[in-house]
Amino acid sequence: MRFEAMLALRHLTSNRGQTALTVGAVAVGVVAILFIRSVISGVQAEIVDDLIGSLPAIVVKPVEKFTARLADTDSRAAVDVGAGSDILVTREQKRPQQREEIAGFAGVEAQLRTFPGVRAIAPVAQGGATIRRGVKRFNVSLTGGDPAGLDTVIGMSKNVIAGKWIGLAPDEIIIGWRLADDAGIRLGDRVRVEGATPNLAGSYRVAGIFRTGTEGGDLGAVYTTRRTAQSLLGLGANVSHLFLQVEEPFAADKIATRIAAALPYKTENWLVTNSTALEGIQGMNGSRDMISAFALMASSFAIASVLIVSVVQKGKQIGILKSMGATDGQILRVFTIEAGLIGLTGSLLGTAISFALLSWLMTIPLPPGPTPFPKHTVLFPITIDGWTFTGACSAATFATMLAAVLPARRAAKLNPVEAIRG
Repeated sequence: MRFEAMLALRHLTSNRGQTALTVGAVAVGVVAILFIRSVISGVQAEIVDDLIGSLPAIVVKPVEKFTARLADTDSRAAVDVGAGSDILVTREQKRPQQREEIAGFAGVEAQLRTFPGVRAIAPVAQGGATIRRGVKRFNVSLTGGDPAGLDTVIGMSKNVIAGKWIGLAPDEIIIGWRLADDAGIRLGDRVRVEGATPNLAGSYRVAGIFRTGTEGGDLGAVYTTRRTAQSLLGLGANVSHLFLQVEEPFAADKIATRIAAALPYKTENWLVTNSTALEGIQGMNGSRDMISAFALMASSFAIASVLIVSVVQKGKQIGILKSMGATDGQILRVFTIEAGLIGLTGSLLGTAISFALLSWLMTIPLPPGPTPFPKHTVLFPITIDGWTFTGACSAATFATMLAAVLPARRAAKLNPVEAIRG
């Protein structure tokens, strides 16, 4: 093996220009692979962070009960269709609007904490409300929860661009920047909030303005304390939902299924409610893998072409070596080692260049103006992962050695007499 390695090095150093171009081809392929994969992974991480960072991974809500009136509305009797049924037939509705509620939510919260993978839980009161500012009316989704507890689930404090969220008082709310802009509301202004009925209303101070990057959140969402929301929505001491955050976001569907099977509540998870965004992420994965494969193929074909030319150029030398006793296996190993050295050197060089390039790109700030990722400040959302670098380096080296199989076999099969004659 020492003889083959020395001969391979001799071949590489005898034509340094060709060797440099070949190593450069491998390095460029590695740079292309790492750049594409790191940028796409970074964009995916930003999308997932924006989704899961501002939304609960799982929402637990009560099972809906369907109600119907009977002809005799004077009677106040209620008839259950059957044990365990979700259908309730009533003769008279006491309230004009039935609301989904979770009573005794503290016990439900304690049960939910026993499920593996659940990281944080926030009981919330959520429902439709109306914001009045002068003659302007805005229909919004009102969500109330303990600010510190809710922050562990949806990270609202990261979205606040003015004012506060933690430490919110009972007579304070926070609103999205789009709503504030459209309604002409400034920090510290007081607005009228109407809840489930016109009787459930009050004046509240705008203590914070947030920006989530989504139109629905920035234009149609209002947050306050849980007790304030319970009062406005007529929930009493109950809540409407429990928001959950999980350790592994992409396991949310499995955890939600286990919860729904064990407890008498419905569940929704972010993987289902954001299926369109996830389909886009999967499409990005396909594009990333295809580009990486083409980059590897291009560099492999370049290596194969160079080695084939090298076999032709060194035909007489190969013939002389075989006439002196070199075996087919030794000649095969010479070109295999040569390809391995080219692949390893090019891969390491490409990895070093990629790391330097990506590290520099991560320092470029965003230009002023609208951005799809309002919580981030760099132009290129890049994720540098050690396993990605190791995988790209290994794949490029392996592909280079694989590309050397054909020219190496061709060199090993050369007839020494014909090779010397040329």
